[in-house]
Amino acid sequence: MRTRLPTSASVPLPGWLAARRADGRPDTARRAALVAALGSVGQIPLGGITVLFDLHPLLVASHFLLSIVALTAGVLCFISADDNVRGTARAWSPRQGPLAAVTAAALLAVVVTGVLVTSAGPHSGDPEVIRRFGRIDTAAYVHVRAVIVFCCLAALLALWVWRRGTADRATWWLLAAFVPVLAAQITIGEVQWRVELPWQLVSFHVTIAGLVWVIGTAIAWRLMRPAQATATAPAPAPVATPVEA
Repeated sequence: MRTRLPTSASVPLPGWLAARRADGRPDTARRAALVAALGSVGQIPLGGITVLFDLHPLLVASHFLLSIVALTAGVLCFISADDNVRGTARAWSPRQGPLAAVTAAALLAVVVTGVLVTSAGPHSGDPEVIRRFGRIDTAAYVHVRAVIVFCCLAALLALWVWRRGTADRATWWLLAAFVPVLAAQITIGEVQWRVELPWQLVSFHVTIAGLVWVIGTAIAWRLMRPAQATATAPAPAPVATPVEA
């Protein structure tokens, strides 16, 4: 645990300190950086507790979900800091905002149910202390249906944004990256289930889940709060020149 302290705090804490000193008062960036720092440091005692309780599946799951919280805060910090540099203002969209929020909630349900599948599976903790949480067939059943609901909502949101033309170029690039990543994640999940969950595929599936969440969170936030205006810096005052007599 002593070695995890400097590594867990080496990136988020300096990021939070930098956000505090940033120009333009990017309050969202500062709050998000603080959450990311606290979440990353919080992994230290949580990891120790998880080991003390012989890697209980729910504690292992909470370890991953706390990482998701820190990742979310990091994404929001980056977007807010980038908006601050570009002079971009964002505001809640009453039209597409609710649909984007519901889609993000559906993605969160996919992540949580996926964690429960791992907790119920053969790789939920210490291989010498087999302790599982729940039934894997039931957890997988719920997880698959959560994925279906999310895909339907995501397709509906993408169609809405395409027809309304309310997404900027960066959001479309994120959408273009999200589709193949999600397709790969679904494919890996299906393959690992059919070949009896080898730990290599399970590990890769969990890793890609983090990438899916990061991109999905960025898209949802940008659609919930689209760019409204670009602040322009005030023109410099004219400099008086001396007039020769």
